[in-house]
Amino acid sequence: MKRSENISNIAYLNLALTLTKAFLIMLLIVFTLISIEDQKEKGISKKAELIIELSWEENSLNDLDLFLLTPEKETIFYSYKENKKGTLILERDNRGFNNKDNIPERNEIISFRSLDDGDYFLSVLLYDVHGDLKFNPGDILINPIKFTVKIIRLNPSVETLYFKSFEFKKMREEIKILKFSIKDGNLNIFENKMFDSIVGKVYPPSEFSQN
Repeated sequence: MKRSENISNIAYLNLALTLTKAFLIMLLIVFTLISIEDQKEKGISKKAELIIELSWEENSLNDLDLFLLTPEKETIFYSYKENKKGTLILERDNRGFNNKDNIPERNEIISFRSLDDGDYFLSVLLYDVHGDLKFNPGDILINPIKFTVKIIRLNPSVETLYFKSFEFKKMREEIKILKFSIKDGNLNIFENKMFDSIVGKVYPPSEFSQN
């Protein structure tokens, strides 16, 4: 093979590789755009602005639940995981010994896709204690159950706005955590504020106990 023919073949191969790469890049862009549009339709493309996290002991068999009352009087919890506007979402209902996965972490997270103005109220319910001898609401637990609640702002930077530890001493106990208000993107936290039971809006009084 002549040198000129060899150079021509190499040039042809380089051109073919370049065109192939360009085609693959175009396909990647198309699939990415399709994926973004699909996520927009499902309402999950918008990043969270704020999260509320409930955490308890890893591998615990106990079932704790977050309850959030919104300004529109919607209660976000395991049976109502998203508000009507799609801006507040319970990302995971962690059921302790009833979990279907093998993840050791025990936490529940409510994400805020936007910071809508208004007053919010937060409670935590001890739904079930696995292995405890007492199962009636209000019965004293053999071993208190500790948990923490965090409020974390994600934008424009990650900032922990609230972090506190609590413990349940009674079966099916509701602990009222706090009230917070959002105004023009700013969050104000009010502890030790009395407010009506949030759990009581979805449960009859005979099925839970307030702190």
